[in-house]
Amino acid sequence: MRRDEQRDHIALVAHLRRRAKPGLVYFHSPQGAHYQGRQGALFKAMGVRPGVSDLIFLHKGTFFALELKRLKDARATALQHQFLLDVRAAGGLTAVCKGLDEALAQLEDWGLVLGATEFALPLPLPDITKPKRTRAGMAAKAKPPIA
Repeated sequence: MRRDEQRDHIALVAHLRRRAKPGLVYFHSPQGAHYQGRQGALFKAMGVRPGVSDLIFLHKGTFFALELKRLKDARATALQHQFLLDVRAAGGLTAVCKGLDEALAQLEDWGLVLGATEFALPLPLPDITKPKRTRAGMAAKAKPPIA
């Protein structure tokens, strides 16, 4: 997944954390990750399915699948399209959205978030480029006590 797509995913989930309708269940599905060798075979045997949409929602008995793409030159793969067709055949609702604004508009159209946006609100997002600080790393940088 490209960084700009990751930023849109993180921003969309930040909106969900603040604006999700009560009772909304949602999660990101990492099933599209590429696994190789024994690990890939094991996950496939356990039901991992390529093409599962990026975000899955359940609200008041309705299943929703949202595939989020970058703004430029991004298209859903054949496996992603098949998953969306399977969800629709089972009675769920699906969408492929390009960028954060389109995804927010879709969630609003589905009635899964509170409020409305004309455009994406700037929300504080975690910096995914910096490594996390650990207690061990912080202890090593601690200053010696003053005598």
